[in-house]
Amino acid sequence: MQSVPYLAQKMPIDAIAGLFGVSETTVKRWADHPDVKRALGDVSEHVVESTKATAEGLVEKAFAALNQLVGDEDVDQRVKLDAAKTILDRFGYPVASKQQTEDITPPRSREEALARLDALRAKLERGR
Repeated sequence: MQSVPYLAQKMPIDAIAGLFGVSETTVKRWADHPDVKRALGDVSEHVVESTKATAEGLVEKAFAALNQLVGDEDVDQRVKLDAAKTILDRFGYPVASKQQTEDITPPRSREEALARLDALRAKLERGR
C-alpha cells in the first residue's frame, strides 16, 4: 500500500522498485493487488472531484468578473462589449462573424422576406 502515491502519480515502475529496493515484478504485483487498485480508484476519484470543484469555483469567479464589468458604468464600452459577447457565447449565443453579417442583405420587399423564410424552413426540415 505504500506504493499507492507513487503509482497514482504514474511514477515509472523501475523508479518505484528502486525506491523500495524490490524488483519491477514485485511492484507490478503490488499494482495488481485488489486493495491497491481500490486505493488508486479512490485517489483518481478524489482528484477528479477536486478538479471539478476547482473548475466550478473558477467559472463562478469568471462569470462574476464578467458580470461586474458589464454592470460597471466606469468601464470602457469596448471592454463591456467584449464581456457581454463572452457571456453570450458561453451560454450558446455566439456572436456572428463580420463575414456572416456582411453576407446578409436586407430583403427588398415583403415577398422576398417571406420567400427567404420559406427557403430557411425547407432547409431546416431537410436537416441541414
